[in-house]
Amino acid sequence: MKLTAIILFVVSTLWSMSSYSNVIVTPFIGYTFGGEAEDGEGKRYDISPSANAALAVEFHSETVEWESITHVKILL
Repeated sequence: MKLTAIILFVVSTLWSMSSYSNVIVTPFIGYTFGGEAEDGEGKRYDISPSANAALAVEFHSETVEWESITHVKILL
C-alpha cells in the first residue's frame, strides 16, 4: 500500500510538471488563536485555539479555471 502511494505521488508530480503551470498545488499550515467574539446580532462565540492545515489545488486551461480547497483542523 505504501509503495502504491509513493508511485502515485511520483507519477502525479511528473504529470503536473509536464503540464507546466496548468496544475498548482499549494499547502497551507496555520494556527487559530482562541478567544471570545460577538457578532452584530449579539450572539457570543467561544473559539478554541487549534492548529490548521489546508491544501489548495488549482486546474487551469484557456477557457476554464477550477479550484478546490480542503481544510483540516488539527487537534492538539
